[in-house]
Amino acid sequence: MKIRQGMMMLGLLPALVFQAYAEQAGFVLNAEWTAGQENPAVVISMSISKGYFLYADQFRVTDGAGRELEASGPLPIHEKKDPFSGAPVQVLSESFQARYPLPDDAEGSGDVTVAYQGCNESTCFMPQRRTFHFSSGHE
Repeated sequence: MKIRQGMMMLGLLPALVFQAYAEQAGFVLNAEWTAGQENPAVVISMSISKGYFLYADQFRVTDGAGRELEASGPLPIHEKKDPFSGAPVQVLSESFQARYPLPDDAEGSGDVTVAYQGCNESTCFMPQRRTFHFSSGHE
């Protein structure tokens, strides 16, 4: 797993953006934490390679307290026939970006965990949990 962290200032607002990413065959997960804004959030970007998919019911974003965060808009979920069970399942098979508003008690640092299970047409990978720690350096 590769981890990259950076920080940059945005415009005239005292907003900080902290970035981190994790990579697994077929998937690249990126997390950006925006702090110092009126509505702090984490933006999750998932790059999904052609022929791969995530089970929608296994995709979760939680904060450091274990609270599940809700995306501010719909994810690109669609139904397909599961290649392993033959049953219809809800999946994410296109790359996407989603904004997850943070709880009111979120400051300039914290943890965000993204859990998911990915597959291709012949193999399912072990469920993944990626925790990203974001810090403003003022703790």
